[in-house]
This record gives sequence, C-alpha cells and structure tokens, in this order.
Amino acid sequence: MSMKGVTAVVFSLLAAAGSAQAAGPSAGGWRSLTIGPAYSVSEQRSAFVMLPADAGKGTRFTVMDLTRWQPVCCLEVSSPRLQQATLEHSYQVPGVWASDLTSGLDNGAGGASHVFAARPVGRLLGYRFEGHFTESGEWGGLLLPADAQAAGAGKVSFGGATYTVVRTVDTLPDDDGGLETYRLTPETGGAAQTVDVRFGTN
Repeated sequence: MSMKGVTAVVFSLLAAAGSAQAAGPSAGGWRSLTIGPAYSVSEQRSAFVMLPADAGKGTRFTVMDLTRWQPVCCLEVSSPRLQQATLEHSYQVPGVWASDLTSGLDNGAGGASHVFAARPVGRLLGYRFEGHFTESGEWGGLLLPADAQAAGAGKVSFGGATYTVVRTVDTLPDDDGGLETYRLTPETGGAAQTVDVRFGTN
C-alpha cells in the first residue's frame, strides 16, 4: 500500500480553558481509509473519527458534504478509544497512517487526538460524495455533532450556536502533501475552533 497521501487530523481547540465549547467533543475530523493487504480480497474501507475529547460507543456525528454544503448524518462511534498499536495490529492501518491519525491536538504543542472506529448509519449509509477527496483519493473532512445543520453558505449551527466556517488548503512546495484547515468562528463572538487535516508526507 502506498504511503503517499497519508492523512492526519490534528485539532486545535482555541476556546479558553473551562469554556463550554471545550467541555466535550465538538468539531473534529473523519477519515475513510482503505486498509488491509494491498490488492487482496481482504482489503476494505474503514472509517475513523478524530475528536478533541472522549466519546462513548454509539455517539453519532455529522459529516459535512463540502461540495453541496449540507450535513449528512451520521458516523457512529463503534469502538473504545484506539491507540496507535491497536490501529496498526487490529485494524491493519499502516504505521505512518496510524501515527498521523493520533497526532497532537494543538499543532504539535502536545497531546494526542482521540481516535475511534466508526460506522456509517442513517443517510450516510450508501451516500455518494462528489469532488470530496484528498490527494490520496480517500474520503475525509469536517466532522460535527449530530445536531449540526447548514445555516446558509459557509455557515453551520450546532449546540445552539451558529458558526462561520472558513476552509483553507496549503500544499507543500514539493506537492508531497499539504494541510486543510477548517476554522469555525461563532457569530456571537468568542474564540474560534480550528480543525487541521494533514495529508501526504511519505
């Protein structure tokens, strides 16, 4: 399996310590990876969610279809928190990918993201995305709480608040990877939340 297009999701929750926004999982990221021995009948696609805090089995999150700008429910947590060794040995995620998935929460300043296996349920089951791929050809992007709704172009609402979402994409000079950043700024003021999606360095 090629390591090009390896993806990590790194979270930076910029809300002040002790704020309501930092109390539990809010904005996060998701990945759908083709794992297992390459070119074999056991190769399969598995979904993972990456969160800034713990989440119990059965917790549901909404995936944002960026092309149509609409939420698609849901990805449901189906495992306890996964450490790198479990990702590699039990889920057959290549080591570099596993390391990327468990990257720090705050752009390298320390900590580790909370990674869980997830399964599509409801509308997301069988949903077809268009133009919604990373350089590796895999699916992934912004993950929001299950109650998230589109609130106009470039805006989402969840948890009783509305956020403006700005997505930026930076490519490394050698075109061997890059960074997608989702910045969610509350309309009523206050600190923003940032989700950094890293892909492709090996």
